[in-house]
Amino acid sequence: MTEPEIFQLAQAISLPFVFISSLFAIYLGWTKTFKKVEADYELSHERNKLPRITNLTLINKRDASIPINAIYLIINNELAVPIKKYKDPRVLQALGYLSEHGEEYSKLFIKGDEFHYPDDRNGWMIGLDTGGKLIKCKTRPRFNPTSRYREVKGKKHEFLGVTITDRVKYILEYVVDGECHIAVIDVDGMFCEDWIFISNSISKEDLSPENIMDFLDDELGESITNYVAHEPRGIFVEEAFFKK
Repeated sequence: MTEPEIFQLAQAISLPFVFISSLFAIYLGWTKTFKKVEADYELSHERNKLPRITNLTLINKRDASIPINAIYLIINNELAVPIKKYKDPRVLQALGYLSEHGEEYSKLFIKGDEFHYPDDRNGWMIGLDTGGKLIKCKTRPRFNPTSRYREVKGKKHEFLGVTITDRVKYILEYVVDGECHIAVIDVDGMFCEDWIFISNSISKEDLSPENIMDFLDDELGESITNYVAHEPRGIFVEEAFFKK
C-alpha cells in the first residue's frame, strides 16, 4: 500500500470519530445552557390583594452557580412580569435550590393599561435575569397533590405557648425562685408540660378551682410563691383563680 493510500484510509477511519466527538461536544454545550433550571410555582389569590406568584421553587440542575438579579414570569414569549428584583444578586448554588415569594403590587400596567393575569397558563415560563442574559426555566405550575381528596382543615388556638385542645382544663402560670413556669392541668387532673414537682396529679373529680388551690397551697405553698390559672372557653381564655 502506497503512502497516499495509507493517508486516505486514515482519513476515512478518523472522520466518523470526529463527527461523533463534535456531536457530543454540541450535546454537552446544550445540556449546560438550555433549560437546566427547573421551576414550579403557585399563583395565589388572596382577599384584597392582586394575584401574585408564590411558593416559587428554582432547582439548579447545572454544576455551576447562577447569580440572579431578578426573576420574571414570561408569558407567551411576549410579556415579562416582575416576580422579584434584588439589590444584590441572589446566588442559586450549583445543584441547589432556592425558594421565593413574589412581590406584592398595588397594580400592574402595560404602557399605561392595567394588566391582569390571563387564565391560560400554557405559555407561562419563569425567566432568570443573570446580568445581560435571561435563563428560561423548565416551568410547571404547582398542583395540590391531595386535590382529589377531601381535605381536613386545621385550626390552632394558642395561649402562653400552649396549644389548646379539649384536654386542656387549665393553663397554670406559677413562680418558683423568681422563675416563671407554664404548666397544663388536663381533664384527668394531671399536671404536665413545664411542671417541675414530683407530686403531679389530683383526682379527676376534684378539678374545681378551690381544690386545685388547696393542693397548690397546702402541698407546694413553700415552693410556689404565686400563680395564676387560666381556663380555656372555646377560642377565649379567662382567668379562673390566682394567688398573688
